[in-house]
Amino acid sequence: KSVLLKGPETVLFGNDGTLYVMTEAAKLLKLVDLEDQKDGVTILATPVEVKDLGVGRPLGGAFAPDGTLYIADSVLGLTRVKDTENPKSKVELLASRVKVDGKWSPIAYVDDLAVGKKSGKIYFSSATDIIPDRIGETWDCLYASKMDLVRGGHRRGRLLEYDPATDEVRVLATGIHFANGVSVDKDEKWVLLSETMQARSLKYYLEGPKKGTLEPINTYFPAYSDGNDCHDKTGLCYIALPSPPGAMSLVYKMPPPLDRYIRTLFMALPRLLAPKPPPFGGIVELDPGDETKEQRVVRVLLDPNGEDVPFVTGVTVHGDKLYLGFLKSDFVAVYDLN
Repeated sequence: KSVLLKGPETVLFGNDGTLYVMTEAAKLLKLVDLEDQKDGVTILATPVEVKDLGVGRPLGGAFAPDGTLYIADSVLGLTRVKDTENPKSKVELLASRVKVDGKWSPIAYVDDLAVGKKSGKIYFSSATDIIPDRIGETWDCLYASKMDLVRGGHRRGRLLEYDPATDEVRVLATGIHFANGVSVDKDEKWVLLSETMQARSLKYYLEGPKKGTLEPINTYFPAYSDGNDCHDKTGLCYIALPSPPGAMSLVYKMPPPLDRYIRTLFMALPRLLAPKPPPFGGIVELDPGDETKEQRVVRVLLDPNGEDVPFVTGVTVHGDKLYLGFLKSDFVAVYDLN
């Protein structure tokens, strides 16, 4: 069973409360028959394959109110399945390119998405222009992110919008250093976006005097920022922290041309010798602020040695719990906010 449940980057909940995950093998699974174990901290579940999502690597996703599942696929692009329980319901490719200044621009490495609760629009991130490599039977998304970090100042991440009503895609923001987690507030006034390689979160305004602008809402987290989600009742947002900055953070502080020489050396290393992230896991609880108060970090939850929740890459708020996803692990973790 653990082989089937491999790489659940993001936890999804259907409109009926069913718990789903998408795996590195591009399978949509639902977890059923949950049973508490005697140790008090383990819950066993049976994974059931619901849908084969194709040849790509799904990372983020969300169900729309009408039951349509929208998927951020790092290889294919933005996709959807209108009825996940119907065997005849196909995976549709919605966006793999977008028109910019009259020319088509490829949309690479779609990483995460959120569904606007008022408009029904899909806000999604394109992390980088580096496409993940196929290694054996899986896609190496992590190595692509490492290459994006190593090359330094080439900030090719974008925030985009897809409108199901018109079937049109447009670019909202550019110049982001690995655009990652995406969530939207319940009133659809802004989008929260994780800028991974800058270890921070950005806010893109959909309404108000700052409409159409992108601004950082924190200076620096203690680790790289990944998937995020916001609580509709409390207004607090949660950002996954997979790993702290490693050796490359020191390289950026070196004077030129030494920094370029070191980055070139990193890029020339064989894949197997590329630096691996240290064991670590964490979540930031963030008050994103509004017209009456400043944004602030409420608290930081850390597993500094990665003993229980190493390399957390996704977080989903459901009820009063946080459901944590992992790019490479074979389990889902749950944190009770109470």
